[in-house]
Order: sequence, then C-alpha cells, then structure tokens
Amino acid sequence: MLPWAASVCVLALVALGLAGALTTTRAAAAGVPWRVDGVHTAAPPVASSFVAPNDVAFDDIGRLVVADFAANGVLRQGTDGTWETIAGFGTHAAAMWNPSAVAALPDGGFVVAEAGRRTVTVLDATGAVVRRVPSPPTRRAVSELAVEGSTVWAAAPGSGALWTADLGVGAWTAVDGPWSDPAGVALTPDRTALVVSDAVTDEVWRLARGEDEPSAESLGFPTVDRARLLGVAVDPRGAVYVVDNGGGRVWSLGVDGWSVVLDAAPDGSVLVNPTAVSVGAGRLAVADYNRQRVVTAARVDEGSASATSSASQAVPSASETVPSASEVASSPSAAAPSPGGTSPTSTVPIGAGPTGAVPTRADPTGVAEAGPHGSGAPVLAVTGTALVVPGAALAVSAVVAGVVLGAVGRRRRLR
Repeated sequence: MLPWAASVCVLALVALGLAGALTTTRAAAAGVPWRVDGVHTAAPPVASSFVAPNDVAFDDIGRLVVADFAANGVLRQGTDGTWETIAGFGTHAAAMWNPSAVAALPDGGFVVAEAGRRTVTVLDATGAVVRRVPSPPTRRAVSELAVEGSTVWAAAPGSGALWTADLGVGAWTAVDGPWSDPAGVALTPDRTALVVSDAVTDEVWRLARGEDEPSAESLGFPTVDRARLLGVAVDPRGAVYVVDNGGGRVWSLGVDGWSVVLDAAPDGSVLVNPTAVSVGAGRLAVADYNRQRVVTAARVDEGSASATSSASQAVPSASETVPSASEVASSPSAAAPSPGGTSPTSTVPIGAGPTGAVPTRADPTGVAEAGPHGSGAPVLAVTGTALVVPGAALAVSAVVAGVVLGAVGRRRRLR
C-alpha cells in the first residue's frame, strides 16, 4: 500500500504545483499588475446585501464609494474595511433615489446622479444635500460622472452624447467629439484631458481640454467578441481602464497595448454585466451589476514602475487649490474651460421618485443582458484561484484514489 500511496501523493503534489505555476505564468506573461483579492456582496452593518451596484469610486484617501441603484443608497468603505452610509436608503427626502453614478470630491463631498429624481446632486462630506440640478436632457440614466471645479461631465448610454454643465447653473450642453454613444467618462490626473468610452463603436478616446479646437485621439481598443464598453477610469499613474460589459472583463492600456486585467472574482466566478471600474492608490474596484457585488483587486507591483498608457499625465501637486462641495455648487465660473458643444441648453423636470426594482435585461445604464464570454474571450489574466482550485481538487482525488487502491491491494495479499 505504501508504494502506491506514496506514488499517487507525489503525482498529486506535482499536479497541484503545475496548476499554481500555470496561474502565475499566465498572469506574468500578460504583464498583469493586479491580484483579485476580494468580493463584496454586503456592507455590514449598514446594508445586508447589495441589490444593484451600478457605480464605484475611490476618494482621494482610498475609501471605496458604491452607488446602489435599486437599494437607493450610497455607501463608503473605509481603509480599515468598515462600511458607512453616505446617503440614506429608502424613499424619504434625504435618501438617494436610484443613484446611478457617483464621483468623490477632494474635500470629502460627492456628486451623485439620481435617476429616480432625474437630478445631479452635490453632497457635502456629511452626506447633506448642497444643491440639486436637473439631469442632462435625455431619458437615459447617467452612468458615469467626472468633475473638475464646478464643471461636471456626464455619460448617459443610449443618449448619443457626452454632456457637460456648470453645477452652479445646471444648463447642459453636448460635448463635440467623434463618438457615437459615450458610456463612460474620466479625467486624466492633471485634469487636462477627458477619456471617453463609446458603447457603440467600442472605442476609447482621449480629448484634450482648454483648446480652441479640442482634438480627440483614439486609444485603439482592440476588436474582440461581445465587447460593449461602459465605465472608464484613469489611475493616479495615468493608465486607462475600461469595462467591457458584453464580455464581462476589465481592460487596461499599457505600454504593450490593451490587455485584460480582471474578469472574475477570487473564486473564479465570472463577471456578469459589469458596469463601472475605479482605480485608486493601489486598489481597483468593479461594479459587477447582475451578480449584485463589488469585486476588488490590489496592485502587485506597488513598489515598482507600472505600465502607463498613451494618455498618461502628471499627477497634480498637493499645493493646488481644490474647491469644496459648496464651491462646486455655487461658483459658476470656478472651473477651467471645458470642451463644450454648440447644442442648445435645456432642462428636464424632476422625477417622481425611485423605482426600487432590479433591472436585469435592461439596467439603468441601458445595457443589454450580459451572458457568458464569447468564443474569442481572452484567458483569465489574474493571479486568482481559478486554476488553483481545480488543481487542489485533482490532488485530493488522487490521494483518495491512492488510499482506495492501496486498501484493495492489501486485501488481495491477505487472501
């Protein structure tokens, strides 16, 4: 029995080692700087479960903010892991009515798009409402916001336009650009350019700000199966990230081009209908809408230089003056010039209230029902457990088989 068991155990350990080595090798070959390390389906003690997390954002000190569309609330996770309520859940006046997008301000305040009220709302650091302005003139919900001073940009998939307004005035105009249907918008770290994702053409654009004739540069997103680009983010180092909603993936643009950096939770379960991504100092978060969870990852190469994209920009210095939430809401001329279009301004009426339902086929961002990866989907490119778990199962099965075979052989010898 012993030779049999020993041989099988050795083979099992080899198989397990190969599985782990394969995981590491694939991740290293892809140049992936992220390790998937967490999945959040609840925010205890303030929320027993997420219902429809539609947007995520990191603030300047690394706290994670989550806008839960169907639960009518905005939550924040501290750097110590504890959760707190930013804007209360429910249908009362202080609650967020179907928050579909959130941006964290440098002073601790927030700007939230409320689909239920059809407003864009400025909150101070305590969650108190500073100002509400009407949403962009479209029936489509805002899926992502970018804010600089009192200027806000809003992407509303299905509207066919990128919108901008001064939060002190609330009149929206369309931003000129080469896109067909902007679905995500983010600012570069030095605030000199916008990065915009297009849900129809599956392209990512970089648009310079403050120019008489703003020029848009294509970042060359690859042609892949089932892609539908939604949320976009730019990390403090200037690297661009975009959510591939149709394929259930997050892509990053590095010096070697685009690559998948995340497409599953630590247990190997794939993303289904992801809508937004945010990247802070060493942290990444994805709103995995249909699975009702937020998946997080940690930067692996935190002590070394990471790949940066062609949209890389310098991080603004700490000496720059940053407006507060009240200044954002009340100073119409505080922001730098933005690339505005020539569309006439208009407003929309405030809605009656939150919906409360959880859309699955057509969610607040207008995305279609997501499904399994297409045949051309890239291999999982994270150092997670997707390949280690099957290896461990193989090892356990091999050990059990060895014990059984050894016992059978012993019985035969005794006879």
